[in-house]
Amino acid sequence: MATQTPLGPVPYQPLFCEENAWQIARTARDHGLEARVVFVTNERQHVAMLRQRASKRSDGLIVWDYHVFAAVERDGRWEAWDPDTTLPMATPLDRYVAESFRDETSWEERFRPKLRVIDADALLRGFYSSREHMKDDDGQWLAEPPPWPAITGTGDAYTLSALRDTSDLRAGPWLTSAQVRATLGSGVG
Repeated sequence: MATQTPLGPVPYQPLFCEENAWQIARTARDHGLEARVVFVTNERQHVAMLRQRASKRSDGLIVWDYHVFAAVERDGRWEAWDPDTTLPMATPLDRYVAESFRDETSWEERFRPKLRVIDADALLRGFYSSREHMKDDDGQWLAEPPPWPAITGTGDAYTLSALRDTSDLRAGPWLTSAQVRATLGSGVG
């Protein structure tokens, strides 16, 4: 399966957002564009997001344990490239963050997002996921895995569990949605 981006089709598999974002970031970098990968979660791994395709609600509200999307810089501005949103692919990042999270203070504390922005080059080299988080206790898949091999980079700070851990700062700090908008939403970050 593929998702359509401004650069053409990119491999996509539902419910494997971290690998989808990795694929998008790799494609962007292959085309000479700056890219980041943004991890979204919180201490409880119970983060609310709007405008998500997987939601059954009209506002697209869903609560994820985590979500990941790519940010790509084109023509001097950052865009969110997220195949799981109902917003268009390549939505200006400030709009994506505003519509996906609203004003974060409007959420109950337990649903407020924390975002970690990671340089694509570092993630492309170091990301590692065994996909075990998508298996039940009996080893059965909770969702169909991607057809490509598991991504097995070399950085211990870039394991999926480390990247989702809000107390682990090796891959960078956790930011509020307002901080991400201020950093990447209005231009080069």
